[in-house]
Amino acid sequence: MTRDDTIRLLAIMKAAYPSAFRGMSRETAEAMLALWADELAPYPPDLVTKAARELIRTGKFLPNISEMLYRVWAVAVDARARMICDAALGRSVSIAELERISAVAERLRPGASGAKALPASDTKRLGS
Repeated sequence: MTRDDTIRLLAIMKAAYPSAFRGMSRETAEAMLALWADELAPYPPDLVTKAARELIRTGKFLPNISEMLYRVWAVAVDARARMICDAALGRSVSIAELERISAVAERLRPGASGAKALPASDTKRLGS
């Protein structure tokens, strides 16, 4: 996503959650834009926008970045599953699009980057 994409995204969020932006100083708005633009930069705008619209339909409050990224992951996983089903049913599927979606799903997969793994002893306990 580009900075302009993020501006458009935050405009949608502002329309959906006006109270979250009410009284926000220009300095705070710029900081928010910089942070969201930086965190969302690696992801395709179409997936981020779809995730945002899903959050708007289900949430009462402006989501934070971690909620947004989790929803982007869920959107990517759902899209990948649909594409795999389509391929299994003999429908035409773009390999490039499947790879693009899969890359997002894997990058954002919970536990894939920075999440603390359970120690082996805890894993055994959970499996018992």
